[in-house]
Amino acid sequence: MKTQLLRNGTPRSFIKYIIFLNLIMEDTIRDLEKTTFFSKAPIDEITLYFFYINNDVVEAVEKEIITGTSKLSSDLIQEQFMKHKIYNNKAYTLNGLHKYNFEQDSVINILNTDNITDDFIQYKKIENIYYSDAIYHYTDYASLFFILENKKLKRNTKTKKDVSTSCNKTKKSYS
Repeated sequence: MKTQLLRNGTPRSFIKYIIFLNLIMEDTIRDLEKTTFFSKAPIDEITLYFFYINNDVVEAVEKEIITGTSKLSSDLIQEQFMKHKIYNNKAYTLNGLHKYNFEQDSVINILNTDNITDDFIQYKKIENIYYSDAIYHYTDYASLFFILENKKLKRNTKTKKDVSTSCNKTKKSYS
């Protein structure tokens, strides 16, 4: 028996199987959505991650947990940055601040979209950050990522041109 292949070389039976599994999964999730399994709950714990990057290499990752709040004030964020800006006797600067909060109303939306980064939000400056209610089983994923970078400055190795020896200068004649 010869297997039919699609243009990219994938067997047709495999594609049909994947579609079948997806339909079963969607039906199961729809049944769960009728229960309280996907009910929303307030965020009461936020995990802070500090990524230390030294010359484009992640040197270390530290983790800290803030409990009892769904809002991070700009003062708290600034305080956490100041607390973590020195690592291994090296000073780091804040290069990125990214919030993750699972805000989807339906898990089916996640299955139907290819973009898994929709719930990541980048902040250009330190400001108050609010976390909205999330599906109860995903409240533990509320987090804030600090990208801390230490880059060595490249020194200018160009030599200065000596103006006094330039050929373009005109000489004065005293006669």
